[in-house]
Amino acid sequence: MDYGESSEDAVVREVREETGLRIVVEKFLLVKAWLPDRVGLYYLCGIKDGEFHSSDEVSELGYFSIESLPDVRPLDIEIIGQLCRMVEYELA
Repeated sequence: MDYGESSEDAVVREVREETGLRIVVEKFLLVKAWLPDRVGLYYLCGIKDGEFHSSDEVSELGYFSIESLPDVRPLDIEIIGQLCRMVEYELA
């Protein structure tokens, strides 16, 4: 996040910079802290427009079921599962 930037504005900007996609933040889902100095904020977002392009930080874009995730850290699998359950509940 840039100084004075909201977390919602930061996620929109970062996704645009790293993928070329313009998104809209639909809903805040979760905050998760690791160690004393790491915090993750998770949002449900929708793609408004744009065309995907790879970058130094994002090489590919894809959609995966929770059972067929690509190579991710075990901690990330736990968080992704939690987020999936939250979104499924919201959309039910």
